[in-house]
Amino acid sequence: MSQKAAKAVLTAAAPGQFDILAEHVQKFGQFSDGNWMAGARNEIHEFQNRGNTFDHPIANTLHEKMEEYQKENFLSKPGVTARVFVTEAESNKNQLIVHTYTEKIDSSNQHSGNWKAEWIVDSAELTSSEVSGHVIVRSYVHEDGNVQLKIKKEFPRITVGTASLNEGEAASLASGIVQQIMKSETIILGILESMNDDVSSDHLRSIRRVLPITKTKMNWDAVAHRSVKTLKKTAPESRSKVKYNK
Repeated sequence: MSQKAAKAVLTAAAPGQFDILAEHVQKFGQFSDGNWMAGARNEIHEFQNRGNTFDHPIANTLHEKMEEYQKENFLSKPGVTARVFVTEAESNKNQLIVHTYTEKIDSSNQHSGNWKAEWIVDSAELTSSEVSGHVIVRSYVHEDGNVQLKIKKEFPRITVGTASLNEGEAASLASGIVQQIMKSETIILGILESMNDDVSSDHLRSIRRVLPITKTKMNWDAVAHRSVKTLKKTAPESRSKVKYNK
């Protein structure tokens, strides 16, 4: 195994499993140089622990409203941690990037999941902006095997205006951006619901294998539904504040 392949394996590790996986990869690859492992760890931590920038006129308000959104829809779930960072784009100081990261680790039941997103806020003026981005949701089950389910959804650029998230609140561009993010992430929830219905059919049955010790076939139905359940636990709650255009 090359160091490049080993790094790819580690950066795809389930939340809370990096050190355990790194130990096995190190033994398997017999690497003498440990810098590649530090690089993989830093790559993960870089996304999860970015710094904020508040030089942009709406950056501070946007960060506060995204924190409120995470507190209400992610942190209200037991065992879930969430972070949000607002940074300037390196190539365009007038462009903001909203980084969100959420994870749930359930070591006792041997499953975990995370929700990562990046939202690009471009051409931000007083009353309008353009928002685009992507969301990646992963679920990991590491019991009787190693099963990963992944959703990645790209959201094209869309123009948003001012809005109010709470009753009696003055409309603002930051609220309009957060509302658009909420609408986009609701689409991911719809995908999760459809997966819950379809995942036990032919998706994973086609790769059933015999377990090496018990010589029985893996119960893909149980593992698959546990994976989807983890994804849904990591995802935000359905939100009544989302306003759709008629």
